Amino acid sequence: MYYTQQKAYSAQCAINGIAEADCSLIDKLISDFRKINPFYILLIVFCSLLSHLVRALRWGQLIEPMGYKPRIINSFGSIVIAFFANLGFPRSGELVRATTLSKYENIPLEKLFGTVITDRITDMIVFVLIVAACFLLEYDLILEKINQLVVSKDSTSDNSNMMILMVVLFVAGLAFLWFVMKSQLSIALKIRKFVLGLVEGIGSIKSLKNPALFVFYTISIWALYIIMLWLCFPAFGPTNHLGIKALLVVFTMGALGFLIPSPGGMGTYHFLIIQGLSIYGVAESDGFSFANIAYFSGQLFSNVLFGILFLVFLPWYNRHNKYGTQA
Repeated sequence: MYYTQQKAYSAQCAINGIAEADCSLIDKLISDFRKINPFYILLIVFCSLLSHLVRALRWGQLIEPMGYKPRIINSFGSIVIAFFANLGFPRSGELVRATTLSKYENIPLEKLFGTVITDRITDMIVFVLIVAACFLLEYDLILEKINQLVVSKDSTSDNSNMMILMVVLFVAGLAFLWFVMKSQLSIALKIRKFVLGLVEGIGSIKSLKNPALFVFYTISIWALYIIMLWLCFPAFGPTNHLGIKALLVVFTMGALGFLIPSPGGMGTYHFLIIQGLSIYGVAESDGFSFANIAYFSGQLFSNVLFGILFLVFLPWYNRHNKYGTQA
Protein backbone atom coordinates (compact mmCIF):
# COMPACT_ATOMS: atom_id res chain seq x y z
CA MET A 1 0.00 0.00 0.00
CA TYR A 2 2.80 2.37 0.91
CA TYR A 3 4.74 1.52 -2.25
CA THR A 4 1.71 2.26 -4.45
CA GLN A 5 1.04 5.57 -2.68
CA GLN A 6 4.70 6.60 -2.90
CA LYS A 7 4.62 6.11 -6.69
CA ALA A 8 1.45 8.19 -7.00
CA TYR A 9 2.91 10.87 -4.72
CA SER A 10 6.14 11.01 -6.75
CA ALA A 11 4.13 11.38 -9.97
CA GLN A 12 2.18 14.27 -8.45
CA CYS A 13 5.41 15.90 -7.29
CA ALA A 14 6.78 15.68 -10.85
CA ILE A 15 3.66 17.42 -12.17
CA ASN A 16 4.06 20.15 -9.53
CA GLY A 17 7.75 20.58 -10.33
CA ILE A 18 8.98 19.29 -6.95
CA ALA A 19 12.33 17.53 -6.93
CA GLU A 20 12.22 13.78 -6.23
CA ALA A 21 14.60 14.20 -3.29
CA ASP A 22 12.02 16.48 -1.64
CA CYS A 23 9.12 14.12 -2.33
CA SER A 24 9.09 11.45 0.36
CA LEU A 25 5.68 10.14 1.42
CA ILE A 26 7.04 8.99 4.77
CA ASP A 27 8.28 12.52 5.48
CA LYS A 28 4.84 13.88 4.60
CA LEU A 29 3.22 11.28 6.85
CA ILE A 30 5.45 12.21 9.80
CA SER A 31 4.82 15.89 9.17
CA ASP A 32 1.04 15.35 9.09
CA PHE A 33 1.16 13.38 12.33
CA ARG A 34 3.10 16.17 14.04
CA LYS A 35 0.37 18.64 13.14
CA ILE A 36 -2.31 16.61 14.93
CA ASN A 37 -3.38 17.88 18.34
CA PRO A 38 -2.62 15.01 20.78
CA PHE A 39 -5.91 15.74 22.52
CA TYR A 40 -7.77 14.30 19.53
CA ILE A 41 -5.68 11.13 19.67
CA LEU A 42 -6.47 10.73 23.38
CA LEU A 43 -10.18 11.18 22.69
CA ILE A 44 -10.08 8.53 19.96
CA VAL A 45 -8.28 6.08 22.25
CA PHE A 46 -10.83 6.80 25.00
CA CYS A 47 -13.74 6.18 22.60
CA SER A 48 -12.11 2.96 21.42
CA LEU A 49 -11.78 1.63 24.97
CA LEU A 50 -15.30 2.81 25.85
CA SER A 51 -16.67 0.89 22.83
CA HIS A 52 -14.90 -2.25 24.12
CA LEU A 53 -16.47 -1.71 27.54
CA VAL A 54 -19.96 -1.33 26.07
CA ARG A 55 -19.36 -4.44 23.95
CA ALA A 56 -18.37 -6.32 27.12
CA LEU A 57 -21.61 -5.22 28.81
CA ARG A 58 -23.63 -6.32 25.77
CA TRP A 59 -21.79 -9.64 25.68
CA GLY A 60 -22.66 -10.19 29.33
CA GLN A 61 -26.34 -9.88 28.41
CA LEU A 62 -25.94 -12.76 25.93
CA ILE A 63 -24.08 -14.94 28.43
CA GLU A 64 -26.39 -14.41 31.43
CA PRO A 65 -29.42 -16.40 30.10
CA MET A 66 -27.20 -19.52 30.04
CA GLY A 67 -26.67 -19.24 33.81
CA TYR A 68 -23.30 -17.47 33.94
CA LYS A 69 -22.32 -13.98 35.03
CA PRO A 70 -18.68 -13.26 34.11
CA ARG A 71 -16.79 -10.45 35.79
CA ILE A 72 -16.77 -7.35 33.62
CA ILE A 73 -12.99 -6.95 33.87
CA ASN A 74 -12.53 -10.41 32.34
CA SER A 75 -15.08 -9.76 29.58
CA PHE A 76 -13.51 -6.38 28.80
CA GLY A 77 -9.96 -7.77 28.85
CA SER A 78 -10.96 -10.69 26.60
CA ILE A 79 -12.37 -8.27 24.02
CA VAL A 80 -9.28 -6.03 24.07
CA ILE A 81 -7.02 -9.08 23.64
CA ALA A 82 -9.27 -10.28 20.79
CA PHE A 83 -8.84 -7.01 18.86
CA PHE A 84 -5.10 -7.26 19.47
CA ALA A 85 -5.10 -10.83 18.11
CA ASN A 86 -6.87 -9.70 14.92
CA LEU A 87 -3.85 -7.54 14.11
CA GLY A 88 -1.76 -10.71 13.90
CA PHE A 89 -4.12 -13.11 12.17
CA PRO A 90 -7.46 -12.17 10.52
CA ARG A 91 -10.62 -13.26 12.38
CA SER A 92 -8.62 -15.03 15.11
CA GLY A 93 -9.98 -12.57 17.65
CA GLU A 94 -13.43 -14.20 17.80
CA LEU A 95 -11.96 -17.50 18.99
CA VAL A 96 -9.40 -15.76 21.22
CA ARG A 97 -12.15 -13.77 22.92
CA ALA A 98 -14.22 -16.87 23.73
CA THR A 99 -11.17 -18.91 24.74
CA THR A 100 -9.84 -16.23 27.10
CA LEU A 101 -13.13 -15.74 28.94
CA SER A 102 -13.71 -19.51 29.06
CA LYS A 103 -10.34 -19.93 30.75
CA TYR A 104 -10.96 -17.37 33.49
CA GLU A 105 -14.70 -17.87 34.07
CA ASN A 106 -15.06 -21.65 33.54
CA ILE A 107 -17.79 -21.21 30.92
CA PRO A 108 -17.93 -23.88 28.17
CA LEU A 109 -16.08 -22.61 25.11
CA GLU A 110 -18.75 -23.72 22.64
CA LYS A 111 -21.43 -21.72 24.48
CA LEU A 112 -19.27 -18.60 24.56
CA PHE A 113 -18.41 -18.97 20.89
CA GLY A 114 -22.13 -19.12 20.13
CA THR A 115 -22.65 -15.81 21.91
CA VAL A 116 -19.73 -14.32 19.95
CA ILE A 117 -21.44 -15.36 16.70
CA THR A 118 -24.65 -13.69 17.87
CA ASP A 119 -22.65 -10.61 18.82
CA ARG A 120 -21.18 -10.41 15.32
CA ILE A 121 -24.50 -11.09 13.57
CA THR A 122 -25.98 -8.16 15.49
CA ASP A 123 -23.11 -5.95 14.33
CA MET A 124 -23.58 -7.09 10.74
CA ILE A 125 -27.26 -6.11 10.83
CA VAL A 126 -26.36 -2.61 12.05
CA PHE A 127 -23.62 -2.31 9.43
CA VAL A 128 -26.03 -3.26 6.62
CA LEU A 129 -28.39 -0.50 7.84
CA ILE A 130 -25.51 2.01 7.80
CA VAL A 131 -24.52 0.95 4.27
CA ALA A 132 -28.15 1.36 3.16
CA ALA A 133 -28.31 4.85 4.67
CA CYS A 134 -25.00 5.70 3.01
CA PHE A 135 -26.28 4.69 -0.44
CA LEU A 136 -29.51 6.61 0.06
CA LEU A 137 -27.60 9.80 0.88
CA GLU A 138 -24.81 9.63 -1.71
CA TYR A 139 -25.95 7.06 -4.28
CA ASP A 140 -24.62 8.82 -7.41
CA LEU A 141 -21.17 9.58 -5.96
CA ILE A 142 -20.71 6.06 -4.60
CA LEU A 143 -21.88 4.40 -7.82
CA GLU A 144 -19.44 6.52 -9.81
CA LYS A 145 -16.57 5.49 -7.52
CA ILE A 146 -17.55 1.80 -7.76
CA ASN A 147 -17.54 2.04 -11.57
CA GLN A 148 -14.02 3.48 -11.41
CA LEU A 149 -12.73 0.70 -9.14
CA VAL A 150 -14.41 -2.33 -10.70
CA VAL A 151 -12.78 -3.69 -13.84
CA SER A 152 -15.03 -5.97 -15.88
CA LYS A 153 -13.53 -9.07 -17.51
CA ASP A 154 -14.61 -12.37 -19.00
CA SER A 155 -14.64 -14.75 -16.07
CA THR A 156 -16.80 -17.62 -17.41
CA SER A 157 -14.20 -20.28 -16.63
CA ASP A 158 -13.63 -18.85 -13.17
CA ASN A 159 -17.36 -18.95 -12.46
CA SER A 160 -17.58 -22.53 -13.70
CA ASN A 161 -14.74 -23.66 -11.43
CA MET A 162 -16.30 -21.83 -8.50
CA MET A 163 -19.62 -23.59 -9.09
CA ILE A 164 -17.94 -27.01 -9.09
CA LEU A 165 -16.11 -26.16 -5.88
CA MET A 166 -19.35 -25.03 -4.21
CA VAL A 167 -21.10 -28.30 -5.16
CA VAL A 168 -18.19 -30.39 -3.82
CA LEU A 169 -18.16 -28.43 -0.57
CA PHE A 170 -21.94 -28.75 -0.23
CA VAL A 171 -21.84 -32.55 -0.68
CA ALA A 172 -18.88 -32.83 1.71
CA GLY A 173 -20.79 -30.73 4.25
CA LEU A 174 -23.84 -33.01 4.04
CA ALA A 175 -21.64 -36.09 4.48
CA PHE A 176 -19.96 -34.54 7.51
CA LEU A 177 -23.32 -33.57 9.01
CA TRP A 178 -24.62 -37.14 8.58
CA PHE A 179 -21.48 -38.50 10.26
CA VAL A 180 -21.84 -36.13 13.24
CA MET A 181 -25.55 -36.87 13.74
CA LYS A 182 -25.43 -40.67 13.32
CA SER A 183 -21.98 -41.85 14.44
CA GLN A 184 -21.31 -42.97 18.01
CA LEU A 185 -17.56 -42.46 17.72
CA SER A 186 -16.09 -40.28 20.47
CA ILE A 187 -15.02 -37.57 18.02
CA ALA A 188 -18.58 -37.37 16.62
CA LEU A 189 -20.02 -37.16 20.15
CA LYS A 190 -17.60 -34.33 21.01
CA ILE A 191 -18.52 -32.44 17.85
CA ARG A 192 -22.21 -32.96 18.62
CA LYS A 193 -21.75 -31.57 22.12
CA PHE A 194 -19.86 -28.57 20.72
CA VAL A 195 -22.56 -27.85 18.12
CA LEU A 196 -25.35 -28.09 20.73
CA GLY A 197 -23.47 -25.66 22.98
CA LEU A 198 -22.94 -23.37 20.00
CA VAL A 199 -26.66 -23.39 19.24
CA GLU A 200 -27.44 -22.63 22.89
CA GLY A 201 -25.05 -19.68 22.80
CA ILE A 202 -26.56 -18.30 19.59
CA GLY A 203 -30.09 -18.80 20.95
CA SER A 204 -29.32 -16.85 24.11
CA ILE A 205 -30.51 -13.66 22.40
CA LYS A 206 -34.09 -14.99 22.67
CA SER A 207 -33.81 -14.96 26.48
CA LEU A 208 -32.44 -11.46 27.02
CA LYS A 209 -33.63 -9.98 30.31
CA ASN A 210 -33.52 -6.43 28.94
CA PRO A 211 -33.77 -6.26 25.10
CA ALA A 212 -34.02 -2.46 25.13
CA LEU A 213 -30.68 -2.22 26.94
CA PHE A 214 -29.17 -4.60 24.37
CA VAL A 215 -30.34 -2.30 21.56
CA PHE A 216 -28.96 0.72 23.44
CA TYR A 217 -25.56 -0.96 23.83
CA THR A 218 -25.54 -1.86 20.12
CA ILE A 219 -26.32 1.70 19.01
CA SER A 220 -23.72 3.04 21.45
CA ILE A 221 -20.98 0.79 20.07
CA TRP A 222 -21.52 1.97 16.50
CA ALA A 223 -22.01 5.59 17.54
CA LEU A 224 -18.60 5.45 19.25
CA TYR A 225 -17.03 3.97 16.11
CA ILE A 226 -18.42 6.85 14.04
CA ILE A 227 -17.31 9.41 16.63
CA MET A 228 -13.77 8.00 16.50
CA LEU A 229 -13.58 8.73 12.78
CA TRP A 230 -15.39 12.06 13.14
CA LEU A 231 -12.71 13.23 15.59
CA CYS A 232 -10.10 12.72 12.86
CA PHE A 233 -11.86 15.15 10.48
CA PRO A 234 -11.24 18.43 12.36
CA ALA A 235 -7.84 17.15 13.50
CA PHE A 236 -6.50 17.00 9.93
CA GLY A 237 -6.43 20.08 7.70
CA PRO A 238 -7.48 18.56 4.33
CA THR A 239 -10.59 16.99 5.90
CA ASN A 240 -11.72 19.64 8.41
CA HIS A 241 -14.30 21.01 5.94
CA LEU A 242 -16.13 17.70 5.39
CA GLY A 243 -19.61 17.16 6.78
CA ILE A 244 -21.89 14.38 7.99
CA LYS A 245 -22.51 12.82 4.56
CA ALA A 246 -18.80 12.52 3.91
CA LEU A 247 -18.30 11.11 7.40
CA LEU A 248 -20.90 8.40 6.78
CA VAL A 249 -19.45 7.45 3.38
CA VAL A 250 -15.84 7.35 4.59
CA PHE A 251 -16.84 5.42 7.72
CA THR A 252 -18.70 2.84 5.61
CA MET A 253 -15.72 2.43 3.27
CA GLY A 254 -13.37 2.01 6.20
CA ALA A 255 -15.67 -0.54 7.88
CA LEU A 256 -15.68 -2.55 4.65
CA GLY A 257 -11.89 -2.55 4.87
CA PHE A 258 -12.12 -4.24 8.27
CA LEU A 259 -14.55 -6.86 6.92
CA ILE A 260 -12.01 -7.99 4.31
CA PRO A 261 -9.84 -10.66 5.98
CA SER A 262 -6.57 -8.77 6.33
CA PRO A 263 -4.70 -8.46 9.65
CA GLY A 264 -6.74 -5.89 11.55
CA GLY A 265 -7.76 -4.24 8.28
CA MET A 266 -4.18 -3.22 7.48
CA GLY A 267 -3.96 -2.07 3.87
CA THR A 268 -7.59 -2.76 2.99
CA TYR A 269 -8.79 -0.12 5.46
CA HIS A 270 -6.27 2.41 4.14
CA PHE A 271 -7.16 1.74 0.50
CA LEU A 272 -10.91 2.13 1.00
CA ILE A 273 -10.57 5.20 3.23
CA ILE A 274 -8.50 6.85 0.48
CA GLN A 275 -11.17 5.97 -2.08
CA GLY A 276 -13.92 7.31 0.16
CA LEU A 277 -12.12 10.62 0.72
CA SER A 278 -11.32 10.95 -2.99
CA ILE A 279 -15.08 11.16 -3.65
CA TYR A 280 -14.95 14.53 -1.88
CA GLY A 281 -11.83 15.77 -3.61
CA VAL A 282 -9.21 14.86 -0.99
CA ALA A 283 -5.87 14.03 -2.62
CA GLU A 284 -4.66 10.42 -2.32
CA SER A 285 -1.54 11.39 -0.38
CA ASP A 286 -3.67 13.32 2.13
CA GLY A 287 -6.12 10.43 2.26
CA PHE A 288 -3.22 8.11 3.05
CA SER A 289 -2.15 10.34 5.96
CA PHE A 290 -5.74 10.53 7.22
CA ALA A 291 -6.14 6.73 7.03
CA ASN A 292 -2.96 6.23 9.05
CA ILE A 293 -3.97 8.82 11.65
CA ALA A 294 -7.36 7.11 12.09
CA TYR A 295 -5.87 3.61 12.01
CA PHE A 296 -2.96 4.17 14.37
CA SER A 297 -5.14 6.04 16.87
CA GLY A 298 -8.00 3.56 16.98
CA GLN A 299 -6.06 0.35 16.37
CA LEU A 300 -2.42 0.46 17.34
CA PHE A 301 -2.41 3.07 20.11
CA SER A 302 -5.48 1.49 21.69
CA ASN A 303 -5.56 -2.22 20.85
CA VAL A 304 -1.84 -2.97 20.85
CA LEU A 305 -1.03 -1.06 24.02
CA PHE A 306 -4.00 -2.29 26.02
CA GLY A 307 -3.97 -5.74 24.40
CA ILE A 308 -0.46 -6.33 25.73
CA LEU A 309 -1.44 -4.80 29.06
CA PHE A 310 -4.37 -7.20 29.53
CA LEU A 311 -2.34 -10.21 28.40
CA VAL A 312 -0.25 -9.52 31.49
CA PHE A 313 -3.00 -8.23 33.78
CA LEU A 314 -5.67 -10.94 33.41
CA PRO A 315 -3.49 -13.86 34.62
CA TRP A 316 -2.43 -11.74 37.60
CA TYR A 317 -5.99 -10.60 38.34
CA ASN A 318 -7.35 -14.16 38.20
CA ARG A 319 -4.49 -15.82 40.10
CA HIS A 320 -6.66 -16.39 43.21
CA ASN A 321 -10.03 -16.64 41.48
CA LYS A 322 -10.22 -19.98 39.74
CA TYR A 323 -13.71 -19.65 38.38
CA GLY A 324 -16.32 -17.00 37.70
CA THR A 325 -19.70 -16.71 39.37
CA GLN A 326 -22.95 -18.34 38.41
CA ALA A 327 -25.82 -16.01 37.60
